[in-house]
Amino acid sequence: MPGRRISTRVTEQWLCARVPGKEIPDLSKFQLEGCQVLEYARHKRKLRLGALKGNQFTLILREVSHRDDVEQRLQAIAAGGVPNYFGAQRFGIGGSNLLGALRWAESGARYAIEINAVFGSRRHVAACLISRSVLD
Repeated sequence: MPGRRISTRVTEQWLCARVPGKEIPDLSKFQLEGCQVLEYARHKRKLRLGALKGNQFTLILREVSHRDDVEQRLQAIAAGGVPNYFGAQRFGIGGSNLLGALRWAESGARYAIEINAVFGSRRHVAACLISRSVLD
């Protein structure tokens, strides 16, 4: 399901949902405006980061003023790839999820949290540092 930045694009998204029981729900009757279920199946393992090696997309650039710069950047991306920082999908718009985590930590409240939430925050800080070095 697309985020705000790609909400006007046609995309395909694999989802993983825990559905206890032996029967797979009939998703052919799923209805949501602008969405269509193309395929669904039961699997023994959940979808993990990096499991979809076939993800592809096409960029259409309009009104490009520095074509040589764009071509050089695309060649660098083709040679070395691009970091995936997750952005708003993981950290909220404007880092709101991180601010919420900070408020929680400062409140002294004791709740069970997923270990991935802690590592996710550390990854975000690392991603910001890497991003700065890439842009400089």
